[in-house]
Amino acid sequence: MEMGTSWLGKRSKMQALLQKKEAAFNALLEKKREEFERLKSFQEDQLESINESQQLESHDIIENPAENQMREVRIENKTIDKLQEQVKYLEGFEFETAREKVDNGTLILTNQGNYIVAVPELLFKVEDEKYTAISSHSPLFEALAGKEKGDEITFNNQKFKIEGVA
Repeated sequence: MEMGTSWLGKRSKMQALLQKKEAAFNALLEKKREEFERLKSFQEDQLESINESQQLESHDIIENPAENQMREVRIENKTIDKLQEQVKYLEGFEFETAREKVDNGTLILTNQGNYIVAVPELLFKVEDEKYTAISSHSPLFEALAGKEKGDEITFNNQKFKIEGVA
């Protein structure tokens, strides 16, 4: 009977971790969507301003302000494209898959904080818990990749003990 109880306990802990994972991914997705919409709206305002300024009579100006704004728009466009890619990636993510080892798409609970391996994002909160999203190209991910609950690593002179993986 103890074996069945132990298995049920592990299963319910994993379900709780998967729910945390889903909540964290959804919060990250919402944050990225808001950032995308904010930048897109700002860019549209800039383009409208550029169009209006080009309709005004031009005088002998050494550098046209519209040209400066267009340079900024092109730079922002790259950021917007990257955000759009991140949103699409997060929208396509499936939460049902439980993981036992750190990999792409993993929720990692450590003594140093909670991490999600997805797209980079500095600190964000979900239900009063703090998370940091890291990419699978980050040095921290490289140090954690393939590790399991209970494993320890040292990264930037800090000891990380993995307390949970989902």
